[in-house]
Amino acid sequence: MSVIAGCSLFNGVLLLADCRATVTRRDQASIYVDNVQKLFVVTPQIAFGFVGDILAAAAIFQDLPRYMNKRLKYHNGLHPVTFLDWFPRYLQYAYSRVQFKPGPLSVMVACIIRDHPNVIERAKVVALMERFRLGKLSYQRSWLPEILIKILNTPPEVPLVRLLDAPLGILGMLASPQFDLELLNPLEFGAIGSGETIVSQIDKEADWIFAGDVGNPFIETMALRECASHFIADNNIPTVGGLFPCVKLEAAGLQHIGESVEIPLGGDKIELKPINGGRWLQRHVNSGTEIQLRYPWEIDFANITTSQTFDFLKNAQQNFHGRDRKDVEK
Repeated sequence: MSVIAGCSLFNGVLLLADCRATVTRRDQASIYVDNVQKLFVVTPQIAFGFVGDILAAAAIFQDLPRYMNKRLKYHNGLHPVTFLDWFPRYLQYAYSRVQFKPGPLSVMVACIIRDHPNVIERAKVVALMERFRLGKLSYQRSWLPEILIKILNTPPEVPLVRLLDAPLGILGMLASPQFDLELLNPLEFGAIGSGETIVSQIDKEADWIFAGDVGNPFIETMALRECASHFIADNNIPTVGGLFPCVKLEAAGLQHIGESVEIPLGGDKIELKPINGGRWLQRHVNSGTEIQLRYPWEIDFANITTSQTFDFLKNAQQNFHGRDRKDVEK
């Protein structure tokens, strides 16, 4: 299993995925490999991620472009509403035709509709503002995001506020075998996979993810990545691992957002880079260790006999915090 997490923001939609696959064989210990690309870009306005049976996912998603060309005729001009109407039916059909008995498969899909403004529930903004007023912030700061003030200055009797300068964001979840589409509203979030309980941590840090620096994809992504990284480590979820590729869909299009960190400063340097048209590369600069992510159908899991994990970031964080604790004890 794994985790896909999504947040429907003020001005777009953010998707995060891990990159771990768990290989299980009878009477053998599980093998973990951190080389799977689980995020797929359909158009600059549509992306999705998957968790679950990776062999079923390989069969279903490798055929996706062919079926899209056949049924929908085009890609670049594909409207998200058209895709959302067709995609659940394709998943149900393709899943039923997998040539073996597939295990559970879940998908999270993100879209933006550029020709429709985002619509925000005023009550959700009031709830965010209460965290500021009461000082119950996950990350203390002395400023208020302008967009919160702008929305709260609208008449209280108006429950929905249209943001004319932001596209409508759509975030949805689908699960086998029926793949019924469950939609989330703007300023809502969700997760699928063995790390789906991360939603509790996202809720705690929602003020920073959603209203830390609104419209800054690097800050928004950093906040979600740190939330995921700390939650998975604290809860010791072995089936989630590697670094966390992220994409943000917004009015300007879709961005693949990498990261580069040093822990501590001058110490371990770890990078996650988008390469070759949306693929990803994990790199530990100090040792030169690299793992490039591959689509499920490009990986021969039958010949994987040992774990190939990318735990450099997790280990660096644990070592750094361990030194901090020892300094406090002294």
